[in-house]
Amino acid sequence: MTAAAAVCSQLDCGSVVSVQRAQSPPGRAQIHCSDSVRLVEGTNVCSGRLEVKSDQSWSSVCEDDFNLQNAEVVCRELGCGAPSVFKGGLYGAAEDPVWMRRFQCGGHESALLDCGSSQSTENSCSAGKAVGLTCSGTAAAFISGSELLLCFNHFH
Repeated sequence: MTAAAAVCSQLDCGSVVSVQRAQSPPGRAQIHCSDSVRLVEGTNVCSGRLEVKSDQSWSSVCEDDFNLQNAEVVCRELGCGAPSVFKGGLYGAAEDPVWMRRFQCGGHESALLDCGSSQSTENSCSAGKAVGLTCSGTAAAFISGSELLLCFNHFH
């Protein structure tokens, strides 16, 4: 777990969205957490199986109810680059509960829950059909002694 993820976890405010160097004072960082979407079981905050939070619980999203425009919105919300991989089953099977709504994003929204949605026609999500998403770019934080070191490989 990165230092930024630990901060979000301790504050109970969701998963890491972005980590940025603060302009002032030197050596400080701004960590933004999301309490509505997260990518789990990936290699960094910009990859993993998509989960959406509703009524204080996290739900997997089925790929049958998800498209590239929705993926673009998720990557934007998490502070990552454009979707580079979008496929079911990459980061494990859907876990109960499963999100039972179909997102209808135009691709310009800043958050997934800002998109329209409708009831899904599916009652379950078969094995290997959970949305697996990898967005380009990563932001990671590491603690070395008393310093927080920020490493970025994508700016937008």
